[in-house]
Amino acid sequence: MTEQNEKIYAGDVVVWEEEFGYCREVLTITDGEVVVPGSLLDESGGDYVVATTAAAIAAIALEYASPEGETADIVCLVRGPAIVSPDFLDTTSLTSDTSTRLADTAAQLITLGIKVTDPELTYDTLADQA
Repeated sequence: MTEQNEKIYAGDVVVWEEEFGYCREVLTITDGEVVVPGSLLDESGGDYVVATTAAAIAAIALEYASPEGETADIVCLVRGPAIVSPDFLDTTSLTSDTSTRLADTAAQLITLGIKVTDPELTYDTLADQA
């Protein structure tokens, strides 16, 4: 059976945001950085790179970019109030222990006003609570 891969879109990453224009900004991605929606970004010398530590996270990419030989401008989620899905956050670049990456990421994002949804929260669990 072949595996199907569908692109990730901004709507997959962002579950909710207060005001479309307020929470997002266009940021410049450094030459050579490969970025997908859900990539966690860190500011480095005025441009942005993929973050390697949760404490350095400054934005979440909402577009694809892989600039070669030049920089690229992409839309990113930089502040809340907003809610994002943990299923689409790319924490693979973080150097912290795999078991704590999501918790570390969530703790940093909340300082930006961005909440990570509970991965256990589903429509079924909400219906059971009603």
